[in-house]
Amino acid sequence: MKVTFIKYIPLIYTFLAVSNIAYATDRVSLSTSRFVEVDYYSDGKSRIKTCSGKQASFAQNYVSISINKLTVNKNDSLIKRVFNKNRNAFGVSNLKGEYQSQPISISRVGHPVAIKGGNSSVDMGVEWGMLDRVPWVLKNASLEIKLGYAADSTTESLAEAFNSITAVIPDYTISTSMASGVAIASTIDKLLFGADRAIDLLNVHRDLPLLANRLCEGYYAIFAAENNDVYEKYYQGDVIWMGNDLEYKGKPINDVSYAVISVRVSDQYYEAVESSINDNSRAWASKYRDTQTSFFDLLWVSDKNTLGELTRNIKNNLIEARALLSSDINLIQKEKISIHQFFIDDFNKKLEIANERLDKNGKVTALSTENALENAIINPNVTFLPENTRMAQILLSNPSANIPSVEAGFDKEFIKAIKGTQGVLGLK
Repeated sequence: MKVTFIKYIPLIYTFLAVSNIAYATDRVSLSTSRFVEVDYYSDGKSRIKTCSGKQASFAQNYVSISINKLTVNKNDSLIKRVFNKNRNAFGVSNLKGEYQSQPISISRVGHPVAIKGGNSSVDMGVEWGMLDRVPWVLKNASLEIKLGYAADSTTESLAEAFNSITAVIPDYTISTSMASGVAIASTIDKLLFGADRAIDLLNVHRDLPLLANRLCEGYYAIFAAENNDVYEKYYQGDVIWMGNDLEYKGKPINDVSYAVISVRVSDQYYEAVESSINDNSRAWASKYRDTQTSFFDLLWVSDKNTLGELTRNIKNNLIEARALLSSDINLIQKEKISIHQFFIDDFNKKLEIANERLDKNGKVTALSTENALENAIINPNVTFLPENTRMAQILLSNPSANIPSVEAGFDKEFIKAIKGTQGVLGLK
């Protein structure tokens, strides 16, 4: 995906030209807790403890991280002092780490929200996907959450602009966060929080909760208040994420500000390995698709030149697919091996059907070609692309007219093609 945030930068600098007035303020922030594991419901009925399920082992699992909610307790004494003129606040998050010694960064910015109203807790409207099934190979990973506020409308306009920028970016992968993510994070720090344009009231910067090099699946909370003794009771347990709010001993938590962070751990990126061929965002998937089509064409081509081109395409596309898959930094190694082996097994089955074009005398005939095409359609162990299946149906709708006769010498070339392709499929 091409990131479009660059086009917003001139607009952002225009905001700054309108008003670049730094204002003096006391450098104060709320006291914030450590990561606190909280219970949650997995299916609306079963109460689950965080870290009672999956744990992410380094380079063995995928991790998805989201910030599900950010609330502000406007009755907190510090919040009352800061927002006594109904200033707007906005949430900012940044996840940082290193991948093979290169920095990665993922940022989100929320809409400015007025800290007012009858309820003590103000929902900042945060529901951010930070990482989506990222291979857990990150080092020095940390999460930063800010509650920014400013006294001028220019900064609010900046926050709104950054919200538009980060909102159109889907959950980051390693590849996108290495380039665009670092640039966005740097720009946010410089333009939103540089020169005291906005002040961070949370100052939350926490290493991700790694235990023996493992990250637990579940939900975590970070609590914030002017005095830490207000939230320390939540360290003892009895806190549960209800999907919309945090509850403590059966009642919604409304005496502190808090953020809720979720972690999901999965063993594979694709729910079914065969679905990977439909991932249009992966260059290697298109190569496997092309290879699959070439195997279908082996079922009906009739001239030696086309046959030779098909076998060359199979070899070249398969080598390219394997190389592209091996270099895909967004997949863990064991899934790469699984994907490639799936297609090798699949292509071997397709090659067996192609081999049925040879009758008992080693000849390719119209009848044996028709039988091979029929088997390709009805065989429950083999699946071709929809466009290949449609082509087979067209050929079989009138075999005598649609299935071409083979040229002289095709049989020997076909046998050589089958053997050569078997050799290619034997390469690991």
